[in-house]
Amino acid sequence: MKNQNARKLVYVLNHIDQSDAEHFFHIIALLDELERRCGWKVMLLSEKGGSGIKTVCGREVHYLTSNGKIKRLFLLALALARLRSQGYRLSFVRISKPAAIISGLVGRVLGMRVLYWHSGAIHDWDKQKSKPLRRMFDEFVDQGIVSLVHLFVTGPESMLDYYEKTLRVPKRKLALLYNDVSVERFRPKYENRSDPDEVRLLIVHRLSPVRQTSIYFPYIVDQLNTAAVSGKKFLLNVIGEGPELTLLQQQSREANVNLTINFLGAIPNPKIQDYYGMADLFLMPSYREGFPRVMLEAMAMGLPIVATDAGGTLDIVGHNQRKYIVSRDDPRGFAQMLVALAGDADARQTLSAENICFVERFSTPVVADMYDRTLCELL
Repeated sequence: MKNQNARKLVYVLNHIDQSDAEHFFHIIALLDELERRCGWKVMLLSEKGGSGIKTVCGREVHYLTSNGKIKRLFLLALALARLRSQGYRLSFVRISKPAAIISGLVGRVLGMRVLYWHSGAIHDWDKQKSKPLRRMFDEFVDQGIVSLVHLFVTGPESMLDYYEKTLRVPKRKLALLYNDVSVERFRPKYENRSDPDEVRLLIVHRLSPVRQTSIYFPYIVDQLNTAAVSGKKFLLNVIGEGPELTLLQQQSREANVNLTINFLGAIPNPKIQDYYGMADLFLMPSYREGFPRVMLEAMAMGLPIVATDAGGTLDIVGHNQRKYIVSRDDPRGFAQMLVALAGDADARQTLSAENICFVERFSTPVVADMYDRTLCELL
């Protein structure tokens, strides 16, 4: 076992803020747990968001700059060099490719080992949208990251195979790390209903063309309309912003009188659990995913789920819930499964109990132990 003085980690995020709707807010609790539970000293850097030190949910965050990318990367290199002189030997970069390149270069020069975390089965989308020269550049950057970092970490399990095939990451460099969820913050809420006959549905997503929620939404509206004709009532809350928002709003105009669709915009992640608590059923109509943390949040809140099999979705649910994970290429089947589950209170109760139990393997203390084992191996 390495002594505690060696357990120093630099954690690099593109941006974090207490009012942010992104799921990076979860990182705060994970790093706190890593320090309390495993004895690590963690320096959290945010590439964007200003400069200086700010406190986010009780944790100091060191912001590099609010200016251009070149300056941010230069300041990141300086920060890493300074921290290396203070005994930090590990750097963990989440998602940001430029930060991974800079961290890898600094690490190779100064003897700092670098872990890079990414999870997103979106390479087919990138190839569709990019011109040939841009695709060549992106592939060059990806291979540069793979060669520079010491570990390419991802999750859940099926994403290991995905990155081995798409980015040709050597198996020796691949490591599995889960996303985590606070089962203390996200816990089931049982409240009195103003209308017990109404089924309340929830979508939480960045409404990006990458996810193509718009290919599922017309079927969702149509199937809920059909079910509503028989007297059932549905309330669908959609949380999130993005380029597809206007299109989904247009598609929602076909809703009939017993189907209410609310677009609530972006909700800061520290408040998002309140909206899960008002729902009966969670939907994830998405064509591309990696390790969808929204599903972990929904599971911890005891919500039954209807989702697509995009990315690593099937890896993170139990036996009964897997029956409600639909092929991403079957939008009509997705909507039909949604209506069937909305009308089956017993099935929803069974899924709720299973999800609450199954999500424990992704709880923050469990994932902190995963991080600790992986980090210690690099030391």
